[in-house]
Amino acid sequence: MLSAIRDAYRSIQPKLRSEFVKVLRSFVQQVLDSLVGGEAPTLNVMVDDTYTPYVKSESGADREVANLSGGERTLLAFAYRLGLGQLIMQSRTGHGLGMLLLDEPTENLGTEDGSITRLAEAISRFKAIEQIIAVTHSEDFAEKAGHVIVLEKEAGVSKASIAKGE
Repeated sequence: MLSAIRDAYRSIQPKLRSEFVKVLRSFVQQVLDSLVGGEAPTLNVMVDDTYTPYVKSESGADREVANLSGGERTLLAFAYRLGLGQLIMQSRTGHGLGMLLLDEPTENLGTEDGSITRLAEAISRFKAIEQIIAVTHSEDFAEKAGHVIVLEKEAGVSKASIAKGE
């Protein structure tokens, strides 16, 4: 009986993986589109059977993540991790992410092209995520938050103060 169950699982495993990859690719593409906005060339995300992301250029050529700009890599990495977290939580619990903790999400992003603002706005639209905590040095990013707690070191002692929110 156990052998029959294992065989049945092995027979459906490729189909499950294919479905997971489709869901992941779709979610990552949606997040990335909202991050990139209409002002930059579209990055068409693909995900292979090992869950590895890559980008297909407008001409149809594959581009490895290593060949993207620093900003493009940062946005793709954010979208991919968010998509992977969402996929794992959805498959394990039936619910999406409840909390998202970000450490320097604006690294390699510039203020002049609006990518920091688009990232902050895209994050604020993730209504399904109950709590989002971000650690950042970017004032442009922090000013988009509902609540801001500033940590500063004075005379060797860390001090916390509320800069925005309650």
